[in-house]
Amino acid sequence: MDGLLWWEAGRKVVELTGRGDDFAQLLVRALIFRSVTSDEPCRREGREIPPAEAERFAAVADLIAQL
Repeated sequence: MDGLLWWEAGRKVVELTGRGDDFAQLLVRALIFRSVTSDEPCRREGREIPPAEAERFAAVADLIAQL
């Protein structure tokens, strides 16, 4: 997940590492986990997630939806 979010690994990595509904579900769960753990420090500090980071999460969610 980190490679998809912060290193722009892209669809090619997803295609190389796994296929099927089960794999897509694992990616969804990993994205949820990473979004919660990324959001928690922002909440504690009373600030919003930076727009660039939110865009990265949205791009990965779109990629997963395409699978």
